[in-house]
Amino acid sequence: MNLKVGAQVMLLRNLDTSRGLVNGARGVIEKINNDNGLPEVRFYSAKASGSTGILHVVQMEKWTIRGVDAEEIASRRQLPLTLAWAISIHKSQGITLEYAELALSKVRILQ
Repeated sequence: MNLKVGAQVMLLRNLDTSRGLVNGARGVIEKINNDNGLPEVRFYSAKASGSTGILHVVQMEKWTIRGVDAEEIASRRQLPLTLAWAISIHKSQGITLEYAELALSKVRILQ
């Protein structure tokens, strides 16, 4: 996944529930750190104070797959982010959107 400043992203894992940095939180990349390549993302959530949002450096996270005996089978490290220019109806359920754009070209009127 290629990230750049201005990209809209969504968190894929809870990072800090007390600050609203939860799975599904949306934000915009403001800066990519030159030293380590990690993105600084401004997240906007109900818990963010005012309209400035929460600026957070998103760290690499480890995902682990374990077998029945709790033995580690595989693991990977990745940023817990996905691009979020558009989101599915499932991810949008229960969130408050300040703006929304809908494509209704295929909607038929029932009469």
